[in-house]
Amino acid sequence: MLWVNPTSRRKRVAKVKPRGKLLRNVEEKDYDSKEFGGGRMAKKAVQLTKQSILIHGKPTLLRVGSVQWFRLPKLDRLDLLQRFKAAGFNTVDMYVPWRDVEPNGEGKFDEGFLEDMCDFLGKCKNVGLYVYFRPGPYICDEFDGGGVPSWLLKKTRTRDDDGDNTKAIIRTACPLWLGHVRRYFNKINIRILPYLASKGGPIVLYAIENEYDHFEKAFAAEKIFFSEGKAERRLFQSTGTKAYFSALRDITRRHIDVPIATCPGMPTVSGLGDVEGIWPVPNHWDPDGHEADALALLKSMRKGHGGAYKDMPLGFSEGPSIAASQKRQILSGIRMSANFNAVGHHQFGYRNAIDFDPKNIGVTMGGMSHIAPQNGSMFSWRRGRMSNLLLHPHVGYLGSVLDFYGPVSHSGSIREKFYSFRRTGYMCNTFERSIARAYSRTSHVRPRTWSLFPRIECCRGVQMEVTLRDDRVAAKDKSGRKFVTWLECENGAMFVSILNQSGVPITLKPGAISIDDTPIPKYTNLTVPTEIYPGSRNDFEQLAYCMILPVRLPITNTYKLRYTTAEILTKKTISEQLGIRGEWASTIVILYGPEGGQGEAVFDICANIVDISHIDDTIRRHGNSSSEVAISFRYEHQPRFLTLRTDSGDTLQVMVTTSRLAGRVWELPNSVFLVGLDYVQSIEGKERGVKFRYEHDARVTTADVTLLSAKPCVLEGFDEVERYNPKTGVTRFIKRFPGILPEVRRDLLSTCQVYRDMKESSPSFDDTSWRSFTGNPLSLDELDIHEGHAWYRAEINLTKGEIETLTPRLRIDHADDFVGIYVNGSYITTLAPLGNGIDTNEEDCKGSSERILRSLRAGRNVLTFLIEIWGHGAFETPTGGLLNSRISLPALSPRGLKGLHGKVILGDNLRLSKWKVRARLSGEISTLNNDSRRLEPRSESGTKKATKVHLSRGEVIWCTATFSNTDLPGRKEYHAPFVLRIKGKNARGTVFLNNHPQPIGRWISDDAWLHRGTWANPTREMWSYANPDDVPIPIRSLDEKINTLRIALIDCSGSQVSEPTDVSESKRSERAIEIELALNNDDLAVGNDGKTVRAPHAAVRGEGRASVVDVKVDEKTQEMKVVF
Repeated sequence: MLWVNPTSRRKRVAKVKPRGKLLRNVEEKDYDSKEFGGGRMAKKAVQLTKQSILIHGKPTLLRVGSVQWFRLPKLDRLDLLQRFKAAGFNTVDMYVPWRDVEPNGEGKFDEGFLEDMCDFLGKCKNVGLYVYFRPGPYICDEFDGGGVPSWLLKKTRTRDDDGDNTKAIIRTACPLWLGHVRRYFNKINIRILPYLASKGGPIVLYAIENEYDHFEKAFAAEKIFFSEGKAERRLFQSTGTKAYFSALRDITRRHIDVPIATCPGMPTVSGLGDVEGIWPVPNHWDPDGHEADALALLKSMRKGHGGAYKDMPLGFSEGPSIAASQKRQILSGIRMSANFNAVGHHQFGYRNAIDFDPKNIGVTMGGMSHIAPQNGSMFSWRRGRMSNLLLHPHVGYLGSVLDFYGPVSHSGSIREKFYSFRRTGYMCNTFERSIARAYSRTSHVRPRTWSLFPRIECCRGVQMEVTLRDDRVAAKDKSGRKFVTWLECENGAMFVSILNQSGVPITLKPGAISIDDTPIPKYTNLTVPTEIYPGSRNDFEQLAYCMILPVRLPITNTYKLRYTTAEILTKKTISEQLGIRGEWASTIVILYGPEGGQGEAVFDICANIVDISHIDDTIRRHGNSSSEVAISFRYEHQPRFLTLRTDSGDTLQVMVTTSRLAGRVWELPNSVFLVGLDYVQSIEGKERGVKFRYEHDARVTTADVTLLSAKPCVLEGFDEVERYNPKTGVTRFIKRFPGILPEVRRDLLSTCQVYRDMKESSPSFDDTSWRSFTGNPLSLDELDIHEGHAWYRAEINLTKGEIETLTPRLRIDHADDFVGIYVNGSYITTLAPLGNGIDTNEEDCKGSSERILRSLRAGRNVLTFLIEIWGHGAFETPTGGLLNSRISLPALSPRGLKGLHGKVILGDNLRLSKWKVRARLSGEISTLNNDSRRLEPRSESGTKKATKVHLSRGEVIWCTATFSNTDLPGRKEYHAPFVLRIKGKNARGTVFLNNHPQPIGRWISDDAWLHRGTWANPTREMWSYANPDDVPIPIRSLDEKINTLRIALIDCSGSQVSEPTDVSESKRSERAIEIELALNNDDLAVGNDGKTVRAPHAAVRGEGRASVVDVKVDEKTQEMKVVF
C-alpha cells in the first residue's frame, strides 16, 4: 500500500508489514512542496496561512518569550539564551528601544548600540532561536518614555490646532512624527537585513507599534484633561489610526520581507485601523479565559474587519509566564504563544520608568501575585471601580530588576517553573509538524460537539467526538458554560485538554472522559494535579494545571498509542547505525505524571509481539491481546521501563517517570538520554563519548541519575549503582554534592570610605560654569538633561523687614521626580510630587515652611534644589487635570516634563531669580577625595555584620568599597549570583561598578517618603518578584581580582524628622543605611509556616562525560556482554 502526498515532488511508501492491519503512515507531508509554500514556487521565507505559520515551508509553533537583551549584561546573554531555549521556547521576543538607538538628538545614532543589537541577533541564530523583532517606534516595555527618546518628546504637542507646525503629535499620522519614525526605521532596518529569515537569519516576524488600542483610549480621555486652560486634545481630534498604521507598514516594507505584526493591548483585534498586511497578535493576560478568548478572536478575524485578517492564524504577543497558559493557548489553536519576561531582566543605567498600575481600574496581571501585600497580581482583566483611579491611584517606581517570576530569573537561576515549560516545549518540538496545522475543536460538557473550524475526518473516516462528564476539569466560555478543548491532527492524532483550575488535585473516576465512545480511564483513576513550583502556592492563578492527553498518536508504522492518561514528553527514534547486533530499541516514548499517581496506556500493534520485558510491580499488563498492549503503572521516583519487540524487528521502549524527572530529561548527542540533573548543556559529542556541563541544586546531597543509551556507557565522575541493561539500555548512577549553599560574607564591604557630596547647596559654592537663564525655571527636558541627577540654584535678596513679614511658604507650579530643597545650605525636605505642584503649607510638607523661614537671612539667599529623574512614564496618560481640576499625575506620561517648571514663589509673591542648572552629582563628574570620611566602626569583634553608614538630614554621600573575587563563591564551582543589598529608611541610592559611567542599579529605601508631596499611592515594589533592596552584581563583568563599588546615597527625610544629634542612639540606628554583599534571593521557596518567601538559589557546577564502553557479542546466543 502507498501513502502519497499528491502535490509532493517525492513519494513516500509505507512499509508493508507481514500481518495485522496497516496503520496510517506517520511520515509527515513534504513541507517543501508547493502546497505549503516551499519548493520552486516558494517566494517568502515566512508565510501566514489560516491554519499555520510556515517558516521555510515548515509549519511552526512560535513559543515566544521576551529576553530583554539591552537590560542584560552583554557577557550573560549567550548563557541566558541557552537557558531560555532549554526551557522549551523557540522564539525571542526582542524589543529595541528607539531611546538607545538615537539617544542624543536627531540623526545622532549610537553605532555601538546597533552593533550590540546585531551581536545579540547573531547569538540568537547560533543558539537556534527565531526572533520576533519589535522596534516600536513605541514599545512600552516598562521602559523610560516607552522607548521614545526624551529629546524627541520635548519636541511634541498634543493638539492639532495650536498652529505650531514645528512639533510632532506623537504616535499619530502627523507628518513630522512619521518623518522621525522613517529615519529611525530606515537606520535599524538596513542593519538587520542580514538577520532576516529570507537571508538565513533568525528574524521571522517584525512588529510595529505596541498596544495602540490603549493609546486610542488615552487619546480620547485627554479631551477632558486640561493644561494651561485648554483641553489636551481637540474634541474632534483623531489619531488617524488607519493612515498611521498604513504609513508604518509601508515604511517597514521598504526593507523588511517577513510578516509584519502588531500587538493590541486587549485580547481582541483592535487599535490598528483594519489595515491589511499587518497580523494582529494581541496581549492575553487573563489566565482564566484562553479558550474562550481564542474562539472570540477567531470569530473576529474570520468574519470581521472587512476580511483583512481572515487568512491569518491566531497568535498572542504577550502574556503571563504561567506554564498552564502556554498549553491552553496551543490547544486553543494559537500558533504563537507568548510569555512576557520569560527571562527576568536587570535594569542598567537610567532606563527606569514610572508606571500607572492597571489595578487602579480593577485590572490585574495574571500570575504576578507578589510577596509584597500591596502589590496584588498583574493583568487579569476584571471589573473594578473607577474611584480607585480618581481617589487613590497606584503608581510604581520601577526598580533595578523587573522579574515577572518567569522560568529563568534575571541572574540566570533556573526555577522549578522552568521544568513545567520545558516539558511542554519538549512535547511541542517532537510533534510540532502535526500540532502546528491541527484543528482546535471544542465540545460542551455532555452536549453535542461543535466547532468553528472545518470538520475533518480521521484515518478511519469517522468524525471524532470527545465527551467530558466532569465539569471540574473543563474550561468555560463567556457565558460560564463549561467545555473541553482538543486538537485534531491530519494524521488522526488528538491532543485533549484536561484543565484543573480548582487549586487542589482532582481525581477522575474511570469513564470520566469518552472519545468516540471509548471510556477513559479504564483501569485506574486519573489524578489531574496542580502546579507544584513554589510560586504557585499562594498564587491561585499559577496553581492551574493543563494536562494534555494524547489519543490515536502514531509512534511508528508498527505502534500507535491509542490513548494514555499520562502526558507524553517525546518520542525518539534511536536505531541509527549502532554497529551492534542485538540492538536494544528503535524508538523510545517517555510518559509522565505526578509522583505517586497512577496512569495507563493502550498501544495498538500491527505485528506479532515476540517479547515484553522489564515489567516490575509498578507496571502491569491488562489482557493478552496480540494486537494491543494495555498497561497501567505508577509514577515512581526512579524511571520505569517497558520494552515491546515484534517479529518485524520494530522495538518500542516506554519510559514512565514523574513530572519532576520528565523536566530533567536531557538529550545528548549519539542517542544518549540523561535523566535527573537540574541543567545539562552538551559541550561536544564524539563517536565514543559525549562531554557535558551540568548544574544541580547546591542544597541537595545526592542526585540519582539515569542514563539511557543505545550503547553501554559509563558516566565519568559519577558512581555507578546499576550496570548497563542490554534489554533496556539503562545504567543508573549517583552523584554526591556538599549539600550546602555557598557563603558570601556580610562584612566584605567593611573597609568602605565615605565622602560628602553636597557643596552645591552652599551659598558660597562657585556656580559660574553652570548654565543660567532668566524668568521661571525651565524643565530639565528643555535644558537637554534627560536622566539622572541635576542641581538647580536660584537667588533672592531679602531685607530683615521682609523676612519678618514674610509668609512662610514656598510654591512651585510643577516639579518632578524627586526634589530635595535646601535654603542657604540648610536642608528642608524631599518630595516626590509626580509632576504636580509643591506647596510647603500642605499637610504632607508640614514643618517645611517654618524651616525655610528659619534658614533665610538678610541679604543674598540661595535656594538649591536637588533633582533626580527616575524615568518618564511608559504608558500614554494625560499630563493635565481632569476637567481642569487638581486630579493630575503628569509624571506618568512619556511627555511629562522633569525638574522644575512654571512659577516658583516664596511667600505671597516673591519670585526667585538668577536661575542656574547643572547635570549630575559632583561624584559622577569626578572622583571625590576629601577629608569628609565618616564610617561607623564595625560591631563587636568576631561578628559578621553588614556595614552601616549614617546619613544626616538631606545629606549626599558616596560610599566606595572594594571586594576581591577570591572572597566570593568560585564561578567554576557554583552558579551563585549575588547582590549588593542596601537597607534603610528615607533614602535612595545609585550604584556604580568599576568606574563604569552607567549605574548597575538604583535603589529606593521604602514607600513612606514617596507619598510625600503627592495625592497618589506610589510604591517602589511593582511588577517584580525581586527584593527591591537588592542590586544584582553582574558576575561575568567583574574584574579578575579587585572590584570597586561606588554608591551615591541621598537622605530623603521629611521636614518633621529631627537631626541625629537630637535623638537617642537607638533612634539613630533607624536612620542607618546597611550595605552588604549577599546571595541573590531570586527564587521562591516555601517557608516553615507554609507561606512563599524569597530565597537564594545556588547550583553546583561540574563537567561530565558519557563514554561508550566496549561490548562482546556471544556468537551463539547473540547476547551482548559488557566489558567493564
